Amino acid sequence: MAKFKGEILKFLECDDEFKVSPNRVKTAKYCSKECADVHRHDTTRVNKIEKKCLRCGKIFYDHPCHAKRRKFCSYYCVNKDYEERCGGRGDSHFYNRTLWRKLRKEVLVRDGYNCTKCGYHAERYLQVHHINLRRIGGDDEVGNLVTLCNSCHKKIHWTM
Repeated sequence: MAKFKGEILKFLECDDEFKVSPNRVKTAKYCSKECADVHRHDTTRVNKIEKKCLRCGKIFYDHPCHAKRRKFCSYYCVNKDYEERCGGRGDSHFYNRTLWRKLRKEVLVRDGYNCTKCGYHAERYLQVHHINLRRIGGDDEVGNLVTLCNSCHKKIHWTM
């Protein structure tokens, strides 16, 4: 019989130990699907943090692990907040909005429809990349955007 090569981790919610394969050691969080569901839906096991929605002011409760990044009580409030800040044009997904399409076109024209890394030239199939990513607070200003081809864009995100 083969020897188990993974690790045995201890789940903090229920104190159960569970085996994890070597490729999941850094990402495994739960001992079972049941414990994952408890973490996501149960209000009695975890002391949740009380927060106030930045848009509507409603009080909501959130897990401590999500507390730093969650600012709104629902997707409705997230989308309404963005529409208020950006003039209310377009649909709810950022990259389908009129504002993004105008910014993208402006950056492509500025860079001459050339990839700023390798120089690939095309009218289509170019992507606009945020230098400082939106998820870590980067803004949607033209100075924070560059034109990249698909392969250079993938390389940048693989190295992050």
